[in-house]
Amino acid sequence: MKSFWWRLSMGVLILAALLVIHAFGVFDWLTLAYVQEQAQEARLWVITHAVAAPIGYMGFVFLATAFFVPVTALATIASGYLFGVVAGVCYTIVAVTLGSIVVLLMVRHGLGRSLFY
Repeated sequence: MKSFWWRLSMGVLILAALLVIHAFGVFDWLTLAYVQEQAQEARLWVITHAVAAPIGYMGFVFLATAFFVPVTALATIASGYLFGVVAGVCYTIVAVTLGSIVVLLMVRHGLGRSLFY
């Protein structure tokens, strides 16, 4: 019975997070047209914030991967422009790997018994 409530609470938590993200209009910012409009300003911001920009990018990609938001391909392309190809690929690999580990742990501990029994 405990695992049912655990799975239900995790589902509600994920749904609530997606609703909050939608309420703040984050999905409106995740378009190629918006990225093209803001490209120069974003590049300048990345140059002036050399430490915060990669951490923020990796946090964004981590959350997008963990909550199944399908923007990873667009974020990967943007990272190549913002950070350079090599650094962008490295940041993306780290963030996607960590996000995938979180998803694996959520599935293993939230749905593990119901998948095998």
